[in-house]
Amino acid sequence: MEYGQHACLCPEAMSQSADRELLLDAFFRFDQQGLENPHTRRRLTMALLLDLVNQANDVQLRDAVRRVLYLGWYDAENAYQPHAALQDWYQRWRFTQTRHCYTAALQTLWAVFLDHLHNAEQISFDNFINHVEGFLPDGVADMPLSAFLTKLCTAVQLEGEWQQTANDFHAACQVDSGQDEMSLFDAIWDSKRETAVLIPNALQILCQLFLRHYPLWQAEDPLWQEMALQERLPLAQFMDDLNQHALENQSVRDWLASVYRSYCLGQHAIIALQKLRYNKYNTFKFYYQDEEFAWANNPAQYEVPLRFPGLRLFNGLTILTDLGLIVENEEGICALTAEGETYLARAVEGANDD
Repeated sequence: MEYGQHACLCPEAMSQSADRELLLDAFFRFDQQGLENPHTRRRLTMALLLDLVNQANDVQLRDAVRRVLYLGWYDAENAYQPHAALQDWYQRWRFTQTRHCYTAALQTLWAVFLDHLHNAEQISFDNFINHVEGFLPDGVADMPLSAFLTKLCTAVQLEGEWQQTANDFHAACQVDSGQDEMSLFDAIWDSKRETAVLIPNALQILCQLFLRHYPLWQAEDPLWQEMALQERLPLAQFMDDLNQHALENQSVRDWLASVYRSYCLGQHAIIALQKLRYNKYNTFKFYYQDEEFAWANNPAQYEVPLRFPGLRLFNGLTILTDLGLIVENEEGICALTAEGETYLARAVEGANDD
């Protein structure tokens, strides 16, 4: 109790602490300006969180944050409209979640490969692709990739070839469709690593991510490009590759095989070699010999975690709650305090200046 009176950071203790005002100033730094300034960037993120809470109504925000970022909706009834001054900052966080969605789908495919290799101990690439093909819906493996993209558009009530309907895909494939990428991931988490769920859902997520971001990719939107050109697993390259496969009328099977070669197996080899060279430890999960993959001599199975990368907004939400700008009830419903509303207004005003 004595320690807690001096060091506890819970809202109750902070409300009586002389450090509270100092911490609020440290996190918001209203005296700092300019988008290249890290204090300004942090303040914009805090303002975005306050704005998200302000519009959340009775939605459990922690469960909905990723959905709001990626789709722009809390649930089927509540859309999020970022304050005009926070629009660009919202887009940056939206594209962060886009990249998380992309890498998590690839990680799902990677998990299927390692799980199967560990059980089989030795497989050829063609045999593995034949194995994976068996978990796709009837007729999908041999379907031209372009036709599959059109099929996904039709599933959300868009008529016409995918090239003509992609501009409307983001608005059409929303929470109420049950086919959006966040809902597909929910099914992956709930499946207990069932390959029959992981393969078709990861395939659909990657294709829908392509359709959803096709207009931004074509327009070379600068904020989107900033995210998509990151060195490791660049999303822009993925969009190029998928588009080329579709234009060449290659099958879904051929495209999926290409994804495994370049974005799963090839990526693992690159990173494992880097770690071996620079960090002096071996992370290879298999070796390749006589045109077959074999499980490396490791007595314990390595299980790829199926999850999104960490999102720092959750830490920000906790900080703002501890500082008394947000209150969260036992059901996980968040709301702004009167002081939280004041800080949101001040941060938005500062964002207009920036």
